This record gives sequence, C-alpha cells and structure tokens, in this order.
Amino acid sequence: MIEHQQGSLGVIGKAFALLTVLQSASGAMRLSDLSRKTGLPKSTTHRMLNALQESEVVVRIGTGYKAARHSDDDVTGSYGTFLSTLAPYLGDVLMRTGLTAGLAVLDDTEVVYLHRVHGHDDTRGSSDDPGRVRAYSTAAGRLLMAFDRAATQRIIEECRLGSDDAANLCRDLARIGRDRLAMMRTDQGATCIAVPLLGVHGYPRVALTATGSSRRVDPERVVSSLRRVADEATRKILAIAQSVPFPTGN
Repeated sequence: MIEHQQGSLGVIGKAFALLTVLQSASGAMRLSDLSRKTGLPKSTTHRMLNALQESEVVVRIGTGYKAARHSDDDVTGSYGTFLSTLAPYLGDVLMRTGLTAGLAVLDDTEVVYLHRVHGHDDTRGSSDDPGRVRAYSTAAGRLLMAFDRAATQRIIEECRLGSDDAANLCRDLARIGRDRLAMMRTDQGATCIAVPLLGVHGYPRVALTATGSSRRVDPERVVSSLRRVADEATRKILAIAQSVPFPTGN
C-alpha cells in the first residue's frame, strides 16, 4: 500500500513538473525540450503528455505541446463594455443573412468567441464554433492575425513552420489584410466569412463573422451585409472610444 501511494505521488509530481514548464513557456514546446527541462526520460515524458492531453490540460500544436486554457472570463471581461455595445449588431447580421453571427477577438495565438447568435440551420462542429481555438484554423483568427505581426510570428514558431509554409501563410495574411476579409470552408460543410471592426486608429481587434451551410451562403451578398453592419458598429465604437479605452488584447 505504501509503495502504491509513493508511486502515485511520483506520477503526480511528474505531471506537475511538466505543467509548470509548459505554463511558463512563451509558446509550444517539443517533447525533447520538455524531457531536457524536466529531467524526465523521453518515454516517460511522452506517456505523461498523452495522459495530460486526455485530461484536456495540455494541447498539442503541430509537433509541440502547450498548457490548455479553460477560462475565457478574463478576455470576455476585458471586452465587457464593448460586448454589450456590439451584441445587438449580431442580430442585424442574423436578420440580413440568416446565418449564425459572431464576435471574435485574438488572444495570443488563439481566437476567442465573445458572443454568438445562432441561425436556424447552424452548422455545428466547424472550426469557427464558440470557444477558444487556434487562430490560424479560423476565418476570424486569420483576419485578426493579418493585422498582428507579433501573433503571426508566435504561431509560426509554435507550429515550427518551414520557410515555404511560413511564406505561404504570410502571403495569405497579406491578401486578407489588403481585402479586409477572410473566408474559410470547413470539412463539415460550413463557410465562415469574417470582416473587421476597425476600432480606434483603424486597428482591427474584433472580427464580425457570419457562418452557415456552404450551400446556403452567397459570399457576395453576405460580405456586403457584413460590411454594412461592421461600418455601423465601427461608428458606434468610435463614438464611445473617447470615454472607454478600447481593449488592445495581446
């Protein structure tokens, strides 16, 4: 019995050692680096990482690992005033397009959905579902990355992209930034379109999105509707920006 308890404590200690290193890291870490930092054998490190992933406290990003985040309260709270101001515009998007409308912000290398208003034929399971997901895998995330070089560089480093993949990503983001528009189709048959709310000094920090079944989405009509709503919301943001600091994110 004593031996079993000591063994259990040893496992817990190893898990905390890995989590401590991951939580203090600025980006994703490779297995070999974690093994070296913690002094654990690679086989033990790999086994512990698999267990931590199953418990959803660690996520894998490319060939690296990162401590998971389970609460968006701080991010949502920092946008509280603007969320209450902008939420009604999601209803405008829904009314004009019939699609699910969303507000998203960039937090480090991930995109966080602050609020969504669901359409009747909402396509679930897409990469643009509510919550916190990798920015490069969503239309909203790519849109915001296009105006945040630091976040783009962090993602390139975390995913350990080669020079060709990094160059392709940067070209895609340059196009998105020029067009002020991002569109992605998912394997689940959904299309998400995102446009920016410019905020203060023309710097996008919030993405306005419309998502729905690809067979129902008319890109030209949806983009036109999104831009009109975004312009109206932006004017509202600018009207109150003098009295309420605009959230800057990371």
